[in-house]
Amino acid sequence: MLSKSTERFDRTDKFFDYQQIPSLQDYVLVSPERVQVECYRKSESGEWISQCYGPGDFVEIPNLDFGCSIEQIYHKVSVLLVPDP
Repeated sequence: MLSKSTERFDRTDKFFDYQQIPSLQDYVLVSPERVQVECYRKSESGEWISQCYGPGDFVEIPNLDFGCSIEQIYHKVSVLLVPDP
């Protein structure tokens, strides 16, 4: 789960560092401010591709054999909804 104090680092330097790990296939960011999950997946060519999920979506992480509704991820979580800019 992202925090305001580390979000910039998680999206930039930390993500860059994690991309250097050969076995890493997925990098997932869960927003605490809105119902939003961002999944970054490494393609077979090594390129990172992003997929953003929102309300009503089914979140899938095939490399982990994981899938569930985004509502299940946010079940029992109070999300401070911030309007999109």
